Amino acid sequence: LMFTVTASNSVSQPGLDLYNYLTPPVIISVSGCTYDVGNTTTGCPTVGGVTVTINGNYFAEQGLAARVGSDSCTSVKFISSKQVLCGLPAGSGAPVPVTVIHGSLFSQAVDYVSYRSASVTKVQGCVDSNPNTAQCPRIGGTLITITGQDFGLPTAIVLVGGVPCT
Repeated sequence: LMFTVTASNSVSQPGLDLYNYLTPPVIISVSGCTYDVGNTTTGCPTVGGVTVTINGNYFAEQGLAARVGSDSCTSVKFISSKQVLCGLPAGSGAPVPVTVIHGSLFSQAVDYVSYRSASVTKVQGCVDSNPNTAQCPRIGGTLITITGQDFGLPTAIVLVGGVPCT
């Protein structure tokens, strides 16, 4: 595209200068946890630690970062302009947004990761009736032990009968 600049009734010589607009990263899919369905991955361990693959466009090595939810990936590896590896951080919830960052350019956050739901295998405390507990006082105050997996982060809130444990 040829252009000229006009200032104070003077016209410059024609110019052919080019300017490239930076394009933010675009995420197309995420894979790597227990189940990959369509463009999402599900059944991710709440402790994190697995490597997920983020596929898309316009990824760049310089200034590269990635997030799952509000947490940064524990490691980020640039594979190509279309693929990045992310060390999944510990987390919980479904679906959770994923974002790829290149310098000051952010991809649109896409809900392509789902962590596993908590699984309770045993509750002990009041009167033990394996794998449950029974006859706990209604006023509360009794210490119970909940055994299972994928409880999420240490800041998780436990509810018994819809009431938070203290």
